Amino acid sequence: MSNFDFKELKSEFKKIVWPDRKELVQKSLIVVAFCAVFSVVIGVYDWLFVSLRELILGLF
Repeated sequence: MSNFDFKELKSEFKKIVWPDRKELVQKSLIVVAFCAVFSVVIGVYDWLFVSLRELILGLF
């Protein structure tokens, strides 16, 4: 059997501090903005590498 103790689990859950609505919205917007910026950066790199590949292959 496992040493799983529901009393310890309950005490750990009491230590959780949940964010309020304002903080949750702010952090969510930060994550969405970061993902959007990162997606654009990855898209630009992809476009550059594809263009570079086509340029190199066009030389031969």
